[in-house]
Amino acid sequence: VCVRARVCSSAGLRQAMSAGGGGGGGGGGHGHGHAHGGACAHEHGAEDLESERGRAWSLYKYVDTPKVRVLNATDTAAAARCFRPFDERATVPADGALESDADEELIVHVPFTASVKVKALMFVGVDSGSAPRTVRCFINRDDVDFTNVADLEPLAEFDTNADLVGELEYATKYAKWQNVQSLTLHISANCADEDVTKVSFIGIKGEHGQKITREAVIAVYEARAMPEDHKTKAEQGATSKPGGAS
Repeated sequence: VCVRARVCSSAGLRQAMSAGGGGGGGGGGHGHGHAHGGACAHEHGAEDLESERGRAWSLYKYVDTPKVRVLNATDTAAAARCFRPFDERATVPADGALESDADEELIVHVPFTASVKVKALMFVGVDSGSAPRTVRCFINRDDVDFTNVADLEPLAEFDTNADLVGELEYATKYAKWQNVQSLTLHISANCADEDVTKVSFIGIKGEHGQKITREAVIAVYEARAMPEDHKTKAEQGATSKPGGAS
């Protein structure tokens, strides 16, 4: 399932502001006063819009940060740093972005402290080449790793564009994203087919519900990429990784 991005850009914001202020210049001798007042209103309007968007993208507050885990990352702590307030989406965390290790793939498991309804996702990269290109999404599964991910059917798959400032959002099929207690993201490719994928921000837009009480779950996960599952492109030749499509 390939979902097109819905772009919320600064250019679109400027266009809306311009349309809203189009009648201000027709006031004859009062033109200066109207223009000045209009500019102030526009500034406040932009701030209000950004604040409203921030509230819509507030599900990072319900990410169970200590339990976020990632496979095939150079720094496993970097995954949790991707979930931050919306107004920080265009900045790279001081301790560094999330980067893949053995190859371009990443699997990020995101548990929530409350059940959530997800309306859209956002993926912000560090540079245009290493930014995510293909993201496969699974919900309410704790068993996704590199031994089985190629054989699993995702709830959704997004073909994403390089986004370095947080302008693109990818809408979900909302009816299928209810009562989400965990989200697993399989980033399987980046925009330039480079060996390293970099992610600085992951946004989750939606609503939260009841608090989740979890029982202890004991499981074994592949903490780092297995060599047989992550061959170099030269080693792969014309074949795919085991379990993938040829």
